[in-house]
Amino acid sequence: MAASPALRLGLVGAGYIADIHAQAARRAAGVRLLAACSRQPGRLETLADRHAIERRYADPDALLADPDVDAVVIALPNALHAPVAIASLEAGKAVLVEKPMTLTTADAEAMVAAAERAGRPLMVGHMWRFRPEVMAVRRAVASGLVGRPFKTKGYGIHVDWMPSGWFRDPELAGGGALADMGVHALDTAWFVLGEPAPRRVYARVSRDFLADGFEDGGAVGVEDGAVVLVEFEGGIVSLVEAGWGHPHADGPEAQTQVFGTLGYAETFPPRAAVMRDGRRVWIDLKVELESPHISLPMYVRQLEHFAAACRGERPPDPDARKGLQVVRMLEAAYRAAASGRVVEL
Repeated sequence: MAASPALRLGLVGAGYIADIHAQAARRAAGVRLLAACSRQPGRLETLADRHAIERRYADPDALLADPDVDAVVIALPNALHAPVAIASLEAGKAVLVEKPMTLTTADAEAMVAAAERAGRPLMVGHMWRFRPEVMAVRRAVASGLVGRPFKTKGYGIHVDWMPSGWFRDPELAGGGALADMGVHALDTAWFVLGEPAPRRVYARVSRDFLADGFEDGGAVGVEDGAVVLVEFEGGIVSLVEAGWGHPHADGPEAQTQVFGTLGYAETFPPRAAVMRDGRRVWIDLKVELESPHISLPMYVRQLEHFAAACRGERPPDPDARKGLQVVRMLEAAYRAAASGRVVEL
C-alpha cells in the first residue's frame, strides 16, 4: 500500500512559538513544512532560512491563496486567532491554532461554526495533552486507581521571569498570566479528569510585579497573577494558579495533582499514592520521562496527531468544541475576577 502524501504545512507567524512548531514539523512523520508568512520581513527571513522553508509570504491572505498548502499552524497574538482561523477554514485549510483558541466565547463559537461549515479539522494547541506523564495520570484516574476525584491543583507559573511585547498588550493578548500560563493548567486538569462539564467559576487576578506601563509608558492592563476555582460536574473542584515573575511555584508548568477518595496522583513525576496493607505507598506510573520539562517531542506528537486528523484517520483532539469549553472557562474566570462573584456556566 502506498504511503499517504505528506501534509503540506504553512506557518502563520514567525515568533518564538512559530519556531517551535517549525522544529516539530521538521521531525514529525507525514508532515512537510512548505510555507511561512509574517508581516515582519526580518523575522520571516530568519525563520525561513533556519528551517529551509521554500515559500515565504508577507501576509496570511497570500499564504491561504497557495493551493499547495493543505493546513496551517496559527502562531499569532491571541486576538488574531479567530479571524485568521476562520479565513483559513474558508480557504479550505485545516487549522492548528495556538492556545488560547481565542479571547471570547462568541469568537470561539464562530470558529466552531466555520470548521463545521468547511468540513475541515480545527485543533487547538493544548500540547500538554501529548506529554506521556499527563496521559499516564489521565489513564490512572480513568482506571479508578485514586477512586472518585474530588479536587485537583494545577500550576502555570513563570518563576522570576515574565514575557514582554504583545503578551502585555490587552488588545492583542486579551489577558496576562492567566491567558498565557493558567490556560495550560486549566486544560491539563480538565483533560486528566476526563473532561467533565464545567458548572461554575470563581477567580481573582492581581498585578503585583508589573510596572504601571510598558517601557514606552503605555498602559499594561493585564494581570501577572491569578487564582481560579472551577467546579465541574459531580462536584469536582479544580484550583489553578497562574503567574509571571513569581518567586516560587509549587510545581512546574502544567503540573496537575489529583486528589481522590482512594488516593492521589500527580503528573511530574508521574506517580500515584494509594493505601496498601494499611499504609500509603507510591506507585510509579512507568512512563518514559522527557527532558527538558517543556520538550519538543510533545509538539511533534501534537503535530503528528493533527496530520492524522487531516488524513481522516482520527478526530482532532482537542477539537474546536473542546477548545470552546476552555475559552468558556477562561472567559468566566475573567468575568468572575471583574465582578467578585461566582460565574455560572
